[in-house]
Amino acid sequence: MTASIADTQGKTASSKTEMKKTANLEAQAKEATSRYGALKSTTRPGAPIAWFPPKMRNFFESHGVEKVGVKLDGSGNFKEPELADWVKDTWSMDLPSAGFDAFGKAIAELDNTEPILAVQRLSLHAVPADPQSQQASITVPTGFHAK
Repeated sequence: MTASIADTQGKTASSKTEMKKTANLEAQAKEATSRYGALKSTTRPGAPIAWFPPKMRNFFESHGVEKVGVKLDGSGNFKEPELADWVKDTWSMDLPSAGFDAFGKAIAELDNTEPILAVQRLSLHAVPADPQSQQASITVPTGFHAK
């Protein structure tokens, strides 16, 4: 009887360990599914080179910043194995003349409305002919898309 009780207790302990592992795996799957959904929701059909530059130009024009140049700087793979089928693009945006107020509001809204976009580098230069304006250059890693 003692051997049977010890065997049952061992099986119970093993089952509890397996249940903890299963709960942890379910939590990881839920998190991965959420990340995948976020990536998928920001990706449009077609190559990003076709839709991302016009989207950014239209965004800045709606904030009074015109003549925005958008170009692809490079693309790279993710290090995370679960994102192996995705590519991350790095874009540069050049704004030849932007008012301080309009540009600041545009950057704030861009940060708040684009969930995957993050400004990686921002460079500002004064425009000597127009003290109210500045030249800006922005680098953003975004444009996630499937390989």
